[in-house]
Amino acid sequence: MDDLEYIAGDDYYSSVNLFYKYKDEFNDVNTGTRGTNTYDVYCSHINTTYFTGNDFGDRCYKVAQYLDFIKKKDFEDIYDRCRYLNYLINSNNEYNNFSSYEISKLFEAYKYLASTLTICNSHIEHIKNGDVLQRITKLNNLYEALNNIEKSQTTQVQKICTYTEQFAKHYENSKDHCRNFGHPAFCGELEKIEQTFYHLMKSIDCPEATKILESLVQPGGHVTILVPCIILFAMSFFLYILYKFTPFGFWVNSRINNKKKILMNMSEVSSQLQKPTYEPFNMEKGKFHIKYHTHDNS
Repeated sequence: MDDLEYIAGDDYYSSVNLFYKYKDEFNDVNTGTRGTNTYDVYCSHINTTYFTGNDFGDRCYKVAQYLDFIKKKDFEDIYDRCRYLNYLINSNNEYNNFSSYEISKLFEAYKYLASTLTICNSHIEHIKNGDVLQRITKLNNLYEALNNIEKSQTTQVQKICTYTEQFAKHYENSKDHCRNFGHPAFCGELEKIEQTFYHLMKSIDCPEATKILESLVQPGGHVTILVPCIILFAMSFFLYILYKFTPFGFWVNSRINNKKKILMNMSEVSSQLQKPTYEPFNMEKGKFHIKYHTHDNS
């Protein structure tokens, strides 16, 4: 596969840290009375054009209101909010599952809505790669759990152990995924989460959860660096023992000596080829050497 090939959603990892915030925004925007006057026309058109009169309305209104909210607020991090909305549509069955219609048809409708409102239209797309969607979800679960822990320190102290245990479960699952698949961007975000939680962990009074996490989370990513170093050292030591105290060393030396002999022979042949095989012709002693004498005119 071409390294430069675009994969929908695979550039989301650095934006996931605030998805929990945008989730609250989305819910707040869609709580209470909705302004149907503006969106009725758009959503009615979508119902008749894309779904032959079936009621796609509630989904349409919620997405439309959040799109309008983003547009009117003119946020600096507008692209991150657009990514959240696209993640929501891809990951939540309420938005990506409608009657017997193919998911591609749903995304056509959402994209039309975003284009009509002239906001986020380039971000609305189907994340077809299941592994990508899974990685985004793993990071989102971790950041949500981390946010719950931070909030519970001041408002819901009795729930801090529950949230910490949830974080530990999500973290271990994500760590295994990183270890098995080694996706650089995903693992990089996971390391950021590690460092954030490592410092937060010192103030958490929840022995069972912190005991689990202490075995998983290490300061400064030392475990990540240490493990390859240990493996490299072990391999080097093993090869040294193999070379020094087994027939393998004799075999290697024999091969090296044979190579040296071949190279030396080649060098000798080369130098002999470069030497001239004939005597240089001496003009002074030559058989046909003729001396010319000039006579001065008197």
